[in-house]
Amino acid sequence: MKIASGQEITRAWEEKVKLKAATIITLTALLSWGLLAGCALITSNTTAKELPVPAPGPQIKAGLKAVMPPVKDLRFWPSAEAGAANPNVRIFPQQVYAEAKKGLLASGLFAALPAPDEPAAAALKDKFQLSVLAFAINKSGSNPWAAPAYIIDGLVLPVYVAANLSTKGQMDLGSYLLPSTKVATSINAQAAYYVPGLEKPVMNLFYLEQVELGSVSERRLWQDLSNQRGFGTTVGKNEGAKVLQKLVQAISRDPHWHYLDQFERVARADAIVLSQAKHEERLQGAIRAAALLRPLPYSPAEIKIVLDSILTPAARAALFNEVRARALGLSGGDVLPASQRLDAKKVEALFDDPALGRAQVEAEIMARVLAMVVSSLNPLPPPKPEATATAPGQPPAAAPAAPAPKPAAEEKPKPLPPLTPQAQRLSAELRQAVVAALKGQPQLQAVLLNEADKSVGPAWEPTKTLLQGLAEAPLVKTYLARRGS
Repeated sequence: MKIASGQEITRAWEEKVKLKAATIITLTALLSWGLLAGCALITSNTTAKELPVPAPGPQIKAGLKAVMPPVKDLRFWPSAEAGAANPNVRIFPQQVYAEAKKGLLASGLFAALPAPDEPAAAALKDKFQLSVLAFAINKSGSNPWAAPAYIIDGLVLPVYVAANLSTKGQMDLGSYLLPSTKVATSINAQAAYYVPGLEKPVMNLFYLEQVELGSVSERRLWQDLSNQRGFGTTVGKNEGAKVLQKLVQAISRDPHWHYLDQFERVARADAIVLSQAKHEERLQGAIRAAALLRPLPYSPAEIKIVLDSILTPAARAALFNEVRARALGLSGGDVLPASQRLDAKKVEALFDDPALGRAQVEAEIMARVLAMVVSSLNPLPPPKPEATATAPGQPPAAAPAAPAPKPAAEEKPKPLPPLTPQAQRLSAELRQAVVAALKGQPQLQAVLLNEADKSVGPAWEPTKTLLQGLAEAPLVKTYLARRGS
């Protein structure tokens, strides 16, 4: 029997120590990775979840009357052969239709919503179309159990990979064993309102509502989600009814409905401006739309700042004051008049004020009107010549050889056709109406400058001429100088 020497014993002891150290380091690294990943995920989801949202406004008692066709279900339903869990809520268009119709009538937003085949529908011309884009159970975040779940995944990485692959990414080992996922039932819906004479809806509104299910084990939720009698299906039906109620509340409280008449006027004028009508007709449509221009209490940038709940109220107030001071040509928010300035308390009050929601819709209407104005001031390019018709039985005429394209560096935008005397008169009338409505209104001027940014090439000259009528306004003066005019 061979007796080990002292060096061999020492070497074996060192290798054993190294193996233990490597094992400890590996486990520590995996534990640290799991904890860091879990904590990071928890922090990000908690932060997003805790962000406040504006309080819902009052219900709108408009008493509208419109035909309501069947709900359109635009969800994707995977086939059973695909093997993937089906997260769609088992509430179908008929039930969505019944619940939405009942709730909208009870809210007072609508006074009548007959189906197309009902006798009452014969006397109605407007149409309200509701579509379901998505209605499903979704992951909405993680909770404190996420950290242990990540540790489990890290400790048995091969098993984690196998579980993830076998469930097509639906779950991993850690979430299979622990209720580490926040789950919500959500609906994404579209509400479109149509009026006679227009193909496109005068209002096209989108809503996303959800109800949190709390912390559940993904094993229990996802493993039988495609089963008609499974836990996930039952939960989806129960919670889906609550989501439908939230959707009806969101629609009935949407401030857009206060401005349905204005949206219709804008849509009718827009249909003319965007058509292939004569330039004179397009200008007349824009002139009619310009009559809708009204002063705005807040510019879109100011509204965005007030609603940016990631920032503290004090930070939002400081930014708001700086933006408003710049619009007034002042050096900074500290010299802004008290009547124009906001502080943290005013920002918090304004955040939940329904007046801010209405101001946001008013800014949307003004943006559409001013976009129409800018578009109509640019005459359409001449139509392309049509192909020459040939007599029956004759071979078609050979197409002329196309000239070789010029290098991109040499290509110049083609000039727009000259204006007729009538178009010149109407253009001047439109510019005068817009300048009169925007003079002394920096919030409206900010909306116009957003549209002016889109004017490039030949379209810039008519827009510049419009802006020169407001060149004394600080915002417009700075903008023209920036564009080198």
